[in-house]
Amino acid sequence: MIVFSSNANTEYLMERLGLDNINRNLSELGLSLHEPLYPFVSSLLIPYELMRKYPDMPIKEAAKKAKDELSKMTREEFRQHAFAIHMKLRNDQDGRYKQASNLRAWYDSDFDQMNSNYFIASTTKDYVSILQKMNSRTFFESSVQKHLNVVMEGIMQNPANQSWLEHAGRKGGSTAYVLTEAMYATDKQGNQTELAMFFHRLSPTELTKLSSAINAFELKLLRDSEFRRKIQNELDHTSD
Repeated sequence: MIVFSSNANTEYLMERLGLDNINRNLSELGLSLHEPLYPFVSSLLIPYELMRKYPDMPIKEAAKKAKDELSKMTREEFRQHAFAIHMKLRNDQDGRYKQASNLRAWYDSDFDQMNSNYFIASTTKDYVSILQKMNSRTFFESSVQKHLNVVMEGIMQNPANQSWLEHAGRKGGSTAYVLTEAMYATDKQGNQTELAMFFHRLSPTELTKLSSAINAFELKLLRDSEFRRKIQNELDHTSD
């Protein structure tokens, strides 16, 4: 799920581990502002379920009706719809439901934007608290930390990173409108850094520029003390 950014594996693990068990971790980890997790890939088919109410209507008109209903849906309603579809896909042994939904025939940028707006939300503060727990290597049991190191710290396979970093991990994610990045590092001098960045409602140009600049930004932040102070001053000024 993490190493290959596999959304299919995400929902598979939700099924195997149980959403109640997964969401219980939110409170156990102290993530007070993190929304409950739900099968967010299944949510792509919510418009299909809404359009089924209008079987005799041309697909463009049915899609317009679905967009109107989707725009008025609460986040809790959206999660419930996603879970119901997840169960249908789980029981879709012959693939008929997936084939009938024919996502490519009606899914467009409007639906994509609306689905992105309903994505599971949290704060950078919550995510930095997770990164701090992983970076410290003292919070989780050793058996758990061992697995976290494997899935999070692929960048340590690079000999160039091994030369100046004790350990480091990162995970990013993106849609056509969202870009996220979470990283932690401890260098050979023992300096610890945790960083989370969330961007929403990006234009294609903004997404491209930010995606191409993140790696260089993180390296400069980790290796250039003057640059770190500059960033910290700007953040302090913004918070004021």
